Amino acid sequence: MMKKDKPLSSRTTGWTDEWSLDDSLQVLRSLSIRHALRGGPIGIQIAELIKQGDWASIIGFDLHLTSFDWPVQWLIECRQALGFFQKLEPLPYESEKELVAYNAFLLADLQCRSSNNKFRTLASGLSGEFSPGVVLALFRARRKIAKVLGPCPKVGDLDLRFGPGSTTSITKRKANPQQKLAETPQCSELLLRSGFLPSLLRAMPGWLECHCDGLPWIDEEGFETAYVPVVISPGRLEFVPKNAKTYRPIIVQQTLNTLLQRGLGIWLEKALRRAGIDITDQSKNQMMARLGSLNDDLATLDLQSASDTICKELVKFLLPEAWYALLRAAGCGVVVFGDQTIQLEQFSSMGNGYTFPLQTLLFWALTASVCEDQVSSVSVYGDDIICPSNRVREVVEVLEECGFTVNRLKSYVAGPFRESCGADYYLGIDTRPYYQKTAVSCETLFALHNFYMRNHNIDDALEVEALIPEPLRLYGPDGYGDGHLISRDWGGRIQREFRRKGYCGVFFDTFQRAPAKVPNLWPGDYVTPLYSIYVKGDAIDPDVFRPMKPVNLPTSQESLDKDLVATEPLEKGKDGRVLWPLPGSEGYRKVSIYTFAR
Repeated sequence: MMKKDKPLSSRTTGWTDEWSLDDSLQVLRSLSIRHALRGGPIGIQIAELIKQGDWASIIGFDLHLTSFDWPVQWLIECRQALGFFQKLEPLPYESEKELVAYNAFLLADLQCRSSNNKFRTLASGLSGEFSPGVVLALFRARRKIAKVLGPCPKVGDLDLRFGPGSTTSITKRKANPQQKLAETPQCSELLLRSGFLPSLLRAMPGWLECHCDGLPWIDEEGFETAYVPVVISPGRLEFVPKNAKTYRPIIVQQTLNTLLQRGLGIWLEKALRRAGIDITDQSKNQMMARLGSLNDDLATLDLQSASDTICKELVKFLLPEAWYALLRAAGCGVVVFGDQTIQLEQFSSMGNGYTFPLQTLLFWALTASVCEDQVSSVSVYGDDIICPSNRVREVVEVLEECGFTVNRLKSYVAGPFRESCGADYYLGIDTRPYYQKTAVSCETLFALHNFYMRNHNIDDALEVEALIPEPLRLYGPDGYGDGHLISRDWGGRIQREFRRKGYCGVFFDTFQRAPAKVPNLWPGDYVTPLYSIYVKGDAIDPDVFRPMKPVNLPTSQESLDKDLVATEPLEKGKDGRVLWPLPGSEGYRKVSIYTFAR
């Protein structure tokens, strides 16, 4: 006799362990067909495609969201049926995803070359390739940007710090401040030739002293001088998952460039906030998208390859000269991919620490320059643009003449649907589905269950709960993440001694990802504490940070730096060595949370 497969819910698995693709598709097919059959006639079509495994048709399925003919519940069900597959990265698909992304990247850079030529002509005083209205909008945008930015900062004024990602010399798995400080500094040729490199190096003497080539000496003017080796390297083009059809291109930057880019990104973010543009908050765009779906007064625009089509000459034309020079110096002009070397026509890209605030500034200024009498109806977050519906034609004209491509399939000007910043509204009702992006795991099932609970879909939540092995089922209240299953009757516990002491709340258990950490590779390292002090600032609030533990210093420095302490909480391993954080996580852990929620 053949052995029957165990039910999925009875298989031994960890909370973060991904199931096989076959098991994942088995679960997702069942759930999606359940939704599709509740979605009316179009839902029945979708169910048939799912049963056939016709993934290309599923991914490209058009629901005609601009139509008023949808009963809202049917639309919600159909969108959820498709949502299980449209962003599922491991889904078998006919095209080679990396090749599709690479070709799109090259096409975007060619588009930038054409745009650069147009703006060089405009800068020379000839506006033949731009309509008069666009030229007027460009000059208005230039004034707005200068007002938002203000004077260009000096390198020493920036808040220089590392981002969490990899660099050209440090892989993602090793990306932490200690590893980056240990490697010989690298920068782009643009930064080397810009004249800003000496200022950047002087801002970090404690780090660069470790990499000095020989002993320092006193120069003719009495200054202490030393040689610091700096490796000149190109950026590296890589691709990360985006959806079921393609990948997203990013450019891995050089270590010194990332420091300068992050500092500029922080400065730009603050400048935008002073101008009323907060890129830490998506709620304004989401609220305006909802209003647009109700009254048709606001449109939501989406751009294709937005960051990859910001050309150099556009930025040069719109930004003050000093700002352009500094931003350009921090960028990357050459990238490698395999054995290919590409001279970039674009200004910045994903992977650059200032790209997001810069593109927000550019798109806001260009859009607001067209809608000056309705500027309160303009909101921009990255490349998510909201503008008055009656000005869409002019806004699109400006954007397209500047070299950008408006995605008309994902832009909504008229009709009952709007989407922006992860919020999708049909006649004011949230129709955003749960998107499955990876293979199924108990962690993603927890998130799906809680998505159903938050949308009051109890029956489907119970279906998902049945798929989770009983030993992993933890229950708790909403508002504390997706490490437990939201339940109306989650119980809670409290020890008698806590109750006697006056505790009125209860505890519940939840899972959380355990942060990945690496032991200090150099127990005597004295540079990383200096970096920790720098990124936290001079004033350390004792109520915010835990008491700091002294760092073991190298013998040669003990007499000078006995009292030096790191200003980040230092966790030590069993061998007493400091543990430094890494990107991602290593497994998971169960923790208890104390709450007054009932």
